[in-house]
Amino acid sequence: MSTSDSYIYIEKIEIKKFRAFSEEGKTYEIELGRHITCISGHNGIGKSTILAMLSNCGEVKKQDGVLLNGDKFAGEYSSIVKFDKDYDKPGDKCSIYFHAPDNVKDSSGFKYPKVIDFRAAIQNGERYRLLPKKTHERPTESKIEWPTYYLGLSRLYPIGESENVDVIGLRADVEIKNEMFKAYSSILNTNIDSIDSSFVSPSDAKKKKGVGIKTDKYGILSNSSGQDNLGQILMAVFSFQNLKNTLEKKDNYWYDGGILLIDELDATLHPAAQNKLFKFLYQKSKELHLQIVFTTHSLSLLEHITKTHDLCDKNRSLVLQYLTNGRGKIEIKTNPTIDEIKHDLLITYSGILEIPKIDVITEDDVGRWLLKNIIEQKQLHLSLNYLDCNFGYEEISKLIVGSSIFKNCLVVFDPDISKEERKNNVKKAIENNTFFTLNSPSNENKNKRCLLILPGGEPIETIIWKYIKDCPEDHRMYYNPQMENQGVTKRNLIENAPEGIEKDLKKQKNWFYDNKSICDIVIKYWIKDNSDCIENFIKDLKFEYNKIASQIGIKPID
Repeated sequence: MSTSDSYIYIEKIEIKKFRAFSEEGKTYEIELGRHITCISGHNGIGKSTILAMLSNCGEVKKQDGVLLNGDKFAGEYSSIVKFDKDYDKPGDKCSIYFHAPDNVKDSSGFKYPKVIDFRAAIQNGERYRLLPKKTHERPTESKIEWPTYYLGLSRLYPIGESENVDVIGLRADVEIKNEMFKAYSSILNTNIDSIDSSFVSPSDAKKKKGVGIKTDKYGILSNSSGQDNLGQILMAVFSFQNLKNTLEKKDNYWYDGGILLIDELDATLHPAAQNKLFKFLYQKSKELHLQIVFTTHSLSLLEHITKTHDLCDKNRSLVLQYLTNGRGKIEIKTNPTIDEIKHDLLITYSGILEIPKIDVITEDDVGRWLLKNIIEQKQLHLSLNYLDCNFGYEEISKLIVGSSIFKNCLVVFDPDISKEERKNNVKKAIENNTFFTLNSPSNENKNKRCLLILPGGEPIETIIWKYIKDCPEDHRMYYNPQMENQGVTKRNLIENAPEGIEKDLKKQKNWFYDNKSICDIVIKYWIKDNSDCIENFIKDLKFEYNKIASQIGIKPID
């Protein structure tokens, strides 16, 4: 098969009743470009959810081919998006529509489908999976045989900040290595004579498998986040090229395209490099019949795309999808003008500049939960955007010093970072960086970015459990109407808790998630009963917030 009709690609995805896409009775339709789809919009509007769902549709068995870094060509929703027990429910969630060749079957004898419906299932109470629904023609929950790969934000973890790095040489033929060299040099506009690519796996970043570039001017561990980001994107693209070369040499096999998904394509890259990277990706997507879907917030890149390409209904090769909730509900705009995008990203409909938001980095959703409760209880009116991340404290420390994109972020660690060993680990991670400090915010540190620590001194789940255990049976929280309506008393909380919970953090964490609605009430009383440490934290939070606010044009708070 050699015609364009012989290749598989996704025409559109439909989402319903899932996370941000939850309006009752509505199906959200996102059309994809044959080669490139650019997705943009405000934070927290569902862009990463779309990528995660798309990544869940296909895979290639390892014996048929792997990426140049040894990874499998596959995506898995549950490894990209963290399961939220309170909001993620089972049931039908999305449908993916394919352009697929007629009368062609995969190695299991199944015909390639025109559409796959996905249902959400909760496994073992902890894992949230999207599974293809069985049909008469395709009676299986397995993914289709189609190479798929997802690049998330964990790729930004700086190689040079890791204590232990495994380095493995790039196993690719000379032709691919030469192409990577030309693309790397051109996109970064570097004046180098040669490069040698290697794969690096930092021991302290589980999801990170970087691409270190050694040149005649610097070594692998000197790579910036931008250089490693570009290296990983190039690795992914040339992995599809290598797969194409491999499969075309096999009997009874053909290369039928694939899909590459990239979250925040522009991250850590200069605007000129972003534009060159886009040009490279568009060219390779056509050569390899590769569908590339990426998200971006970069206005300069969006402007470049809209000005240099004809975005219209007739051009289905390249599609720009913009997600907005400016009118209260999510709307999906296909191929909007750059003026529409700027208007929504920067200006409200009344013509008044929208207040920028300060990005907040926490270790996980429990840290965000405590921080939001403190801010709400103290009635602080802060302009914040909580990043949906899940990193350990050491990973965060090394991430923020590795790239300038985090310089105006509020970094808030969990309470147990105050333990001496953990605090020393953070200090060690940032010791060569003069901008970040773990010292308390003060006029002495007004030109630095101070890393904050949530109050409490222990894991958040431990704090909540100990508070319940130590409070008397007639504590005022048990007279809260919501607690009374649920019949909650100290006695039944203690008696129904798992045996040995007092000294078992894992059991405390599980108990916390299983009793989240109760913890939502308890935390309000804990905040009131621990006013001294809360007020100290609020003082530091305000001080640091106002420093960043003055940098990005936000009104400070009193």
